[in-house]
Amino acid sequence: MVNLYIVRHGETVNNVLRVIQGWANSPLTEKGIAQAVADGKMLQDVHFDSAWASELKRQQETAQLILDQNRTGSIPEISIDNGLKELSYGKYDGLSYVLLNEGIGRATGVYDYREYRSKVGNMVFADVMASTDETGAAETSEVLQTRMMNTIDRICRQTEEAGGGNVLMVSSGASMGLLMPILDKVNGDKAYVNNGGVVSIKYENGEYEVLSIRDPEI
Repeated sequence: MVNLYIVRHGETVNNVLRVIQGWANSPLTEKGIAQAVADGKMLQDVHFDSAWASELKRQQETAQLILDQNRTGSIPEISIDNGLKELSYGKYDGLSYVLLNEGIGRATGVYDYREYRSKVGNMVFADVMASTDETGAAETSEVLQTRMMNTIDRICRQTEEAGGGNVLMVSSGASMGLLMPILDKVNGDKAYVNNGGVVSIKYENGEYEVLSIRDPEI
């Protein structure tokens, strides 16, 4: 059996500035650091057999802060796998949410992406967003879900074959939102994970069960 902990990175400067991050980098704020530290204290007695993040610095910084709080005496190095990267917003990456609102608004008549996402769910939102990106760089829900699940399946399967254990992964908001319809049979497509949120999952014989979604206590 594998105990999987998927964490959304802590709050970043671009989260505060309302800038779309996607594949762009942005440092953690003081609050984001505190969220990651709180996650680490929440998980301080979990012996992690491996820890994973993408090349995005906000994910790596969150993972390291979590591991720095660990009390089990054996801390793994962070392995890099870009399957855990945030959803690519294509032409919107690194730009103001105002521009995304305009793009979604022209396509749907709803000029607030959050309002639109809450109505239609994460998958439809991602697909409509991608359809407004004429560069073709934005990822659809299917592309993102395939990327994430291929990564998670591979790591969990390898861990189980090695005897099982505990795995830490750090990812991002939109990618985790699109992952939850596959893993979370209760909340499904409307599931949302806050900055620093910890999703605890049991993996056994190819099956996933979401046990809890917890926010950091700061």
